[in-house]
Amino acid sequence: MLLPNEQDKLLRLVDENCLAIIWLHEGSLTDQIPYFSEINYLSNGLILQSLENDQIDVHLFHSNNFSKPLYIYFLNSNIPDLIKKVDSITSIIKKEKEENSHLIILEPKSSHHGKQIKSQYSKYHFQIIHY
Repeated sequence: MLLPNEQDKLLRLVDENCLAIIWLHEGSLTDQIPYFSEINYLSNGLILQSLENDQIDVHLFHSNNFSKPLYIYFLNSNIPDLIKKVDSITSIIKKEKEENSHLIILEPKSSHHGKQIKSQYSKYHFQIIHY
């Protein structure tokens, strides 16, 4: 369960310059994952709709934020070649990148993938939120 200020932190960071959220979790997508409600809100309900399908370990959601594209990339952090999977989101967003744009990484406190992603893709500005 997230505290109100933790919920607010994500929503404050998702401004008109946010290109993507890379959402890492140690397991498949469920509605019990931290930040589920906030991200479902930001995606206009796409996340909840996707749960009606099969088990999701990797999925790219596309939404809009301030009339600009917002990509939400869910990844089960236990899958092999996680960093290679991140390549797919960076190849999509590089044409959207602007001077002040940034990406958000949500990851469990026990995870260190965010630092690895941040160092591998240094041309992007990342904000990492641990939960």
